[in-house]
Amino acid sequence: MTRKHAAGGKAVHGAGGWRASLAAVLKEHNGARYDGAVASFATQDKRADVLYAGFKRLHELNFRMETVMSLRGKHIEALAKDWEARRLSAVRNAARG
Repeated sequence: MTRKHAAGGKAVHGAGGWRASLAAVLKEHNGARYDGAVASFATQDKRADVLYAGFKRLHELNFRMETVMSLRGKHIEALAKDWEARRLSAVRNAARG
């Protein structure tokens, strides 16, 4: 099963699940900064940590996405509600790890 990556049109294979899909997206885009420069390795590592933790938590909350391209508003809302229920803030979540 192959799906097209929305931004670059590159194939993302569903066989590896969301982890492989996220790895492909990070490989292509994680170094980018808003100003066109390259993000530091620390920034890239933190981004990856936060994204992997969020998708893992969605899986624990019974959201079974094959690829990260399936991410929708309902998933973000579920994460925010989960953090609120566990009394976690977005800043604290981003700093964990």
